[in-house]
Amino acid sequence: MLAEYRIIPVSGGCTGDEFVITVPVNPEPIASVPAQAAVCSRDDFNLDLQSFITNGIISTYSWTATPDAGLIANGQITGSTNFINGNWTNDSGGQLNVVYDVTPRGLATQ
Repeated sequence: MLAEYRIIPVSGGCTGDEFVITVPVNPEPIASVPAQAAVCSRDDFNLDLQSFITNGIISTYSWTATPDAGLIANGQITGSTNFINGNWTNDSGGQLNVVYDVTPRGLATQ
């Protein structure tokens, strides 16, 4: 889709020639993220971020993990890949959580 802007410059009471600026507008990815099942301490997991996109837009991502106190990361806690994988160690005796903040970084080249 293109957005078109028609510009008529005016300065000091004088009107210049009209010109047009055309700007491409790319679609944004729409995600549907199902509730995730719990994983066990030290069990590997792998999330394909693209698999959550419901409108077929291929994007790239950056992400950051924010774990509850007591969780130990066995892998990256930030990344710029389309996959989040690794595992967490929880020796607390209770359930702990980690929240992943995922940001689309733009359309992937196809």
